[in-house]
Amino acid sequence: MLIRRETPADVDAIRAVHAAAFAKADGDGVPVEATLVDALRADEGWLPAYSLVATDPDGQFEDL
Repeated sequence: MLIRRETPADVDAIRAVHAAAFAKADGDGVPVEATLVDALRADEGWLPAYSLVATDPDGQFEDL
């Protein structure tokens, strides 16, 4: 596993991971947690250096 800083290319995969992790049992709607990071990114206080992702050695996200 490699841990690196998030890049703009990671945004959709990050959203998918959050949506899967916090999916409601009935599958109704998008969980609020899936949009929370988007809202945080848009805030002027966002510190991109602290947004990290973990990938496999080839740079791919696992189990998406």
